[in-house]
Amino acid sequence: MDIIHNLILASETIFSFEYLYYVFLGTIVGIIIGALPGIGPTLGIAISLPLTYTLSAVNAMIFLVSIYCGAMYGGAISAILFNTPGTGSATATTMEGYPMAQKGEAILALSLSALCSSFGGIIAAILVIFITPLLVEFMLIFWTPEYLMLSIFGIASYIGFYKGKHYKRFNLCIFWIIINYYWNCSDNCRYTLHFYEARNI
Repeated sequence: MDIIHNLILASETIFSFEYLYYVFLGTIVGIIIGALPGIGPTLGIAISLPLTYTLSAVNAMIFLVSIYCGAMYGGAISAILFNTPGTGSATATTMEGYPMAQKGEAILALSLSALCSSFGGIIAAILVIFITPLLVEFMLIFWTPEYLMLSIFGIASYIGFYKGKHYKRFNLCIFWIIINYYWNCSDNCRYTLHFYEARNI
């Protein structure tokens, strides 16, 4: 019930004219950024970050999220029209979108891309909203033994998938373990390797 209540409060907030303005503006900026190959949503947000310094926290978050969502769709524009994906996620769009554009069906390809991007984004947002509380509860019980097993699994995978002399990767993993050695001292210090003098560095 808390999730539903929070969704109702968020809907009352997001559908005001002020926030819809930033949604529209951020989406347009994101589409332009995504259509430019080599920039992408991550770099687009980094470039647009100074524009949010004078905005409130809610307006800034809405603006940046809208840029990200718009850029994810904008990458399909260059992928369909020029066979050059604007983002990494639009790479598969070139396989069917560009041939459709060559047949004169570019508008249909862009429309289908926009529809699928919107539908996928909505489904993903709903899943994040309802699954995040469960993930938080899971992460709270994820403690030292689980981190150890996860580290061992990562090291074993790193060594196992290497095609070549395994001892090189094994030595590198041992070096990584030494560097990341955790020493439980009273100050909860880290990366000291039992050298108490290193705590003051």
